[in-house]
Amino acid sequence: MKLPSRFYPYVHIATLTVVLVLVVTFFCTYLNYGFGDDFIVRWLLTWITVWPLAWLTALIWTPFASRITRSIVKINQ
Repeated sequence: MKLPSRFYPYVHIATLTVVLVLVVTFFCTYLNYGFGDDFIVRWLLTWITVWPLAWLTALIWTPFASRITRSIVKINQ
């Protein structure tokens, strides 16, 4: 089963931000705490806290970023 096309922006942004936030929180957690016994727990708690904010920010910012990009890059159609 596939979702209706109206869900595309939400799913697209979710797939991008899940990976992005996993990578960024991994490195930030490592830099702040090192690889201690509780690294995985700290990392996943950080990810689950930050990811919804990243998703919402990306959802709001994407139309503006698209406009800025179109004003900088020539699009041949």
